[in-house]
Amino acid sequence: YLLIAAGTLMKLYPLFLLPILMIEQWRQIGSGKLWAVPPRPLLRSLAIFTLVTVAGFAVARLLNPDGWLSAFTYNTLRPIQVESVPATLLWVGSWIGLPAWPDHSFHSFNLVGPLESPLGVLSTVGLVGGCLWIYWRQLTGRMSLAKALLCCVLVIMCTSRVFSPQYLIWVVPLVALVEAEYNPLWMALCVLTTLIYPFA
Repeated sequence: YLLIAAGTLMKLYPLFLLPILMIEQWRQIGSGKLWAVPPRPLLRSLAIFTLVTVAGFAVARLLNPDGWLSAFTYNTLRPIQVESVPATLLWVGSWIGLPAWPDHSFHSFNLVGPLESPLGVLSTVGLVGGCLWIYWRQLTGRMSLAKALLCCVLVIMCTSRVFSPQYLIWVVPLVALVEAEYNPLWMALCVLTTLIYPFA
């Protein structure tokens, strides 16, 4: 919980992993009943996470009262980065007459166009819906902790407005833990992503 809190303070995305950790703790120490009162150790863990996160944001607010939320506003203002899944959809939309054009801002290459706003909403819906689906499957015992973590990170990556190939660093260790055997698809993904730097 301390690590998830620290990650949330640095990048915010680890916040989506918190329910997975809570569900796993619930399953390990809980009564097994879906709607039972949460056990004290779970509430204590959640309190630790909340206190560390709130304290971190409070320190940021004290140090910079005007810009303590700038990391969030920065990400809401930036356009869709060219390598992201939403940018791919924006590009495909240009095939049917909906224009998309390049934009170099926010220290990245981006795509902009009339579909940008609807795709932003669709991405948010996909993020929330995908995570809720993962939480439900884990809660009902149809998904292991490792697979839930992997799927959640993949949902976050695929629905984000920003994507960079080095984000695979987040996923590959989880894939190795979950798959536990050679997977040619993931190997091809890693090789192609590595080759894009010297050749493209």
